[in-house]
This record gives sequence, structure tokens and C-alpha cells, in this order.
Amino acid sequence: MAVIKVNLSEDFLSIITRKDFDKFTVLELRSAYMALSSNELLDKNEAQRLVYRQILKLKNKGLLRRIDSKSSNKTTYVKTELFSEAVLKVDKKLNESTRKHVKPSSEAVIKILRDKILTYKTQLLSSMGESDEYKELYTDFPHLKEPLQDSYNNAREINSKLHGRIKAVETLIELEQGATLKNEAS
Repeated sequence: MAVIKVNLSEDFLSIITRKDFDKFTVLELRSAYMALSSNELLDKNEAQRLVYRQILKLKNKGLLRRIDSKSSNKTTYVKTELFSEAVLKVDKKLNESTRKHVKPSSEAVIKILRDKILTYKTQLLSSMGESDEYKELYTDFPHLKEPLQDSYNNAREINSKLHGRIKAVETLIELEQGATLKNEAS
């Protein structure tokens, strides 16, 4: 009998090879995949498509069997005896393309952008404190004004850049929220 070789994503492979994962639905596997995935931009729909493609790959090779329940309209998959004999490997290309082509959900994008703003605001406060301190120092010690001037100017320049970054991210959040509202209305 020929050995069956299948390349799968790393996260999917780590879930599907678990001993306690013998009978499952697409949704159960998707939930486990999302919990394990290091890609925080992954939304439920994209995760389900990725998982379903991997399931079909295993089913077409005879490693999984589909069981349709007549009473609950629930489809489950079970591992076949061939599953334990198959050679399952991590497909590095699949891992890279999965991380690159995932369209993030609006909520995930907004969360990342808000985290960015918090970081920028923290940096801004630090930089403002620095420039204020330089100003206070050369007011208290006028003879140090010239050596402190470059540092003061640099801190002020950083303040301006951080203000610009915050403004840009806030604008993007507004656009993303507007797109979300528009999509929900249609």
C-alpha cells in the first residue's frame, strides 16, 4: 500500500493530530484553529474557509470520513484508519500564504489601531515631558540654553510627528467604523 503524504498548515496539523480530536464539526475545528492561530487578524469566515479546505484535502485522500446527521443537520468528520498511516507534514508555503492573505475583520483592525494610538499617546506624553523639562532647565540655568537647544528641538519634533501619527490612525479608525456601519446597513 502506498504511503499517503499530505501537506497542511502548522496550526491545523497540531489540532488534527491530537488524539482527542477524532470526531469533530467544521465549527469545532474552526474554533480550535482560531484559538491556536497566531494571526490576530483572522476573522471567523476566513478561518472557516481555511479549515474547510484542509478538511477537504484530508477527505479526498481518504483520511477523513464525512458523517451527515439526518436528525440535526449537523455534519461531523471522523478520522479513518488511513489517517494513522499517513505522513502529515507542515506546508511552509501554506503557512506564509495564510498569514498574508487573511482579510482582517473590522473589529480586529480597529482594536489594533486603538492599541497603536495608546502606544503613540504614551510616547507623546514622554516626549512632551522631556521637552518641558529641557525648557524648565534652561530657564533655571540660562547658561545651559545653547547646549540643551538641540535636545529641546528634537523632542518638539518628535511631539509633532506623534501628533501626526495619532491623527492619521484616528482618521483610519473613523473610516473603518464608517465602512462597518455602511456594510451593516446594506
